[in-house]
Amino acid sequence: MRAIVEMTRDAGMTHVTAVVEPALIRLLQRLGIRFERTGERVTYHGTRYPVYRNMSDLLEEIYEHRPEIWHAITDSGRIWPRANLEKRVLSA
Repeated sequence: MRAIVEMTRDAGMTHVTAVVEPALIRLLQRLGIRFERTGERVTYHGTRYPVYRNMSDLLEEIYEHRPEIWHAITDSGRIWPRANLEKRVLSA
């Protein structure tokens, strides 16, 4: 997940999308990492669901509910600083 956060930052992207197995969705949810399903189940190398999420919203939610996970995947804010999240929330 840390690599995804870094690649998202480096590419200047605001959202991430993926096609993932139901088991991975459940595992990530246990870690406080929740994606939105964008469609129905598909068969692509097995059963998968298309998902997406705004990266700032995702990291804000992780920070609020599982700060230890946020620290691990952002390298304690080095990759995606908390100030960026606070600035985004205040402007919303």
